[in-house]
Amino acid sequence: MIYKIEFSASLPPTSIRKKLLVSFKTCKSIKGAVAYWTIGTDFFQNIFTEALLKHSSFMCVDLKLPTNIDKLASFARKGSNIFLHHYMLDTKIKYEAKDNLLHEKIFLFEFGNNAELWVGSHNMTIRALLGINKEASLIITLSKDDELFRKVNEYLKSLRDICIPFDIKQIEYYKWLQGKFENSVLFLKMFTHNLSELRQPNATVQLIGLDNFGFGPLKTINKDVFLIVDDGYNSTVFRSEILLVGEVDKTNAASYDIDFHPMMHAFIQKGIGPFIMPVNKYNITGNEIKKYHYYVNIQIKKELPKLNYIEVPKDLWEIEKFELNNELEGFDYFLMHKLPDRIKIKKASIKKVKSFSIEKPQEIINPSTIKKLQRYYDEVVTKDIKMDVSPSLFDVSIPIPKEIKKKNTDIIFQGIIKE
Repeated sequence: MIYKIEFSASLPPTSIRKKLLVSFKTCKSIKGAVAYWTIGTDFFQNIFTEALLKHSSFMCVDLKLPTNIDKLASFARKGSNIFLHHYMLDTKIKYEAKDNLLHEKIFLFEFGNNAELWVGSHNMTIRALLGINKEASLIITLSKDDELFRKVNEYLKSLRDICIPFDIKQIEYYKWLQGKFENSVLFLKMFTHNLSELRQPNATVQLIGLDNFGFGPLKTINKDVFLIVDDGYNSTVFRSEILLVGEVDKTNAASYDIDFHPMMHAFIQKGIGPFIMPVNKYNITGNEIKKYHYYVNIQIKKELPKLNYIEVPKDLWEIEKFELNNELEGFDYFLMHKLPDRIKIKKASIKKVKSFSIEKPQEIINPSTIKKLQRYYDEVVTKDIKMDVSPSLFDVSIPIPKEIKKKNTDIIFQGIIKE
């Protein structure tokens, strides 16, 4: 049964803050969904925060700007049930925007046998709640056995099920999805026995590709790359710069007939992290470079005593299907664009994100395993140089330890540096 319907509008400017405070304070639970959120916990004197701690309470919020991630985090840190929505359309149809926005403004309060339903235009923003914007909502008081309550309650639960629980460990990643961090940085995992040469002034490592793996992300000159170097005891990070890049074309001597000054060398191939060889271990000349696929000269700029970063997943989006309502076919706009029966929806794969701190050792390979890696590359490269043949990567007697075999994304990956 519906008991009462009220119309609340901000013309003239009218704040709904006090009315919401009463509902937050007296409700048994609240479920809701809004497009934008810019308020902190203090805006409702922590009463809203306490309401979101109650049994079955939650709020769904779209991740896109102007939603304020730090403000949402202030609720999540206190245990509030906050869920994020982030989808995009994946279609060849020319839309005005590819955002698939959660655009509802719904609040469903429960009070014993009764409920209060807010439906309108109010987001969780200061401008909306204080009446600065022109906003309007219907406030419906009804019994919980009413069909409208059941439908709205189920709808909000369905929204929650396609959203992702807010994780305070992923704040920087959420901001990156919003576009606040325009560029992620490149990380390259390497191994060595001796860090001392990397700490010398103008230390340079020439990375040589035994196959094509890694060349794509590394082929930009003057690009920063963060080397994470594992010596069997610790992970050390060096901020570095790509100075010189060359892709070998065996039919063009200019691509490999180059004299290099003495430097450290590291060889890289798909699925196996590079090991840094000492200066003068090999005298790599143009004839040797010719056998390989590419080279990248990386100069060490600075050793970083600590670094916190988030690894950005390569597969950022998961594809889901969305079935269109056939009634939409009658609209000229959709007919004009020949809208198909199905559109692909992309959902951010937020659960795949990893967060790391270089202050604490992470995934350290033991020294004996690193020695095996060094011996493996020694045999491959020595055989190539002595026999004057191109590398036969796995035609060596030393087996590659399982600990060294890595996913490609564990060797070269994009990350966001945390402050």
